[in-house]
Amino acid sequence: MAGLAKELDEVIGRPPHWLIRWGNSVLLIVIGLMVGISCLVRYPVKEAISVRVIREQEAAGGGYFGFGYCRPVQWTRIRQGQPVILRLDELTGGRSGVLRGTVDHISDKVSDSGYYVKIRLPTVLVPGSGERISYKDGFSGKAEILVRQQRLIDRFFHQTGN
Repeated sequence: MAGLAKELDEVIGRPPHWLIRWGNSVLLIVIGLMVGISCLVRYPVKEAISVRVIREQEAAGGGYFGFGYCRPVQWTRIRQGQPVILRLDELTGGRSGVLRGTVDHISDKVSDSGYYVKIRLPTVLVPGSGERISYKDGFSGKAEILVRQQRLIDRFFHQTGN
């Protein structure tokens, strides 16, 4: 009985050296791959605002633009020409749409609502398709302004640091 307990203790008590060596190696390789991939993967940093579609008469041809207001914290990150993803609640023809636009203008003066942002809306639904979008005054939705690309590892440390 004592011999069996000794053999059992020897098998359970001390794992083989090759298992420890390979286990540690595999663990370090997996951690290294995760850090390496997180350094390569880029993540878009977005600022979301509510927008309303309005026809602007003084624009060439009287085009439609999206108008909204951003908070002062967002204003420091938003610049003219940045890409925008628009999600309009309604479009004519029964479509709900995700459109790509650009920031046309951002004001330098703050109002009670925040800083005024003007977004240039696309004229065609799918580039190259020729299918035109029929906007109407008062369409509303959300705009996500892509302010920059951030590495995944930077995003992780930025969020855990706050």
